[in-house]
Amino acid sequence: MDGLFSIQRQLQRATQKESDSTRRVASFLAGTTPPAASADAADDPASPALLSELHRLAALTYNPGENAAAFARLGDALSRPAEHAPRHVERALVLCRHLMLYGCEQSVDHAWEYGRQCEALSGYNTA
Repeated sequence: MDGLFSIQRQLQRATQKESDSTRRVASFLAGTTPPAASADAADDPASPALLSELHRLAALTYNPGENAAAFARLGDALSRPAEHAPRHVERALVLCRHLMLYGCEQSVDHAWEYGRQCEALSGYNTA
């Protein structure tokens, strides 16, 4: 009986962790991370705090469930840019590029699926 409860607790932790990664991606896209950085540093792509958060998100992609959840969240921003703020779309592109470079191999496959949405953004006008 203890084994059954142990498995149930492990599943609950895995589900909670997966939703945590989705929240991290959402907060990154919204521009609310990194929390310790100033507003100017958060806008600079070379800022150490921003790079640290990008690397943390790339590390999450080595879990297949979290990788799929992260790219589902990215796909929402990339496929419907008119419904999102320009900064949100820009951060989605930055995150997508970073996940392709530093994420797992599946990240490249997921990013490949969103290639058409990224190409369509070449005609995106914020005005």
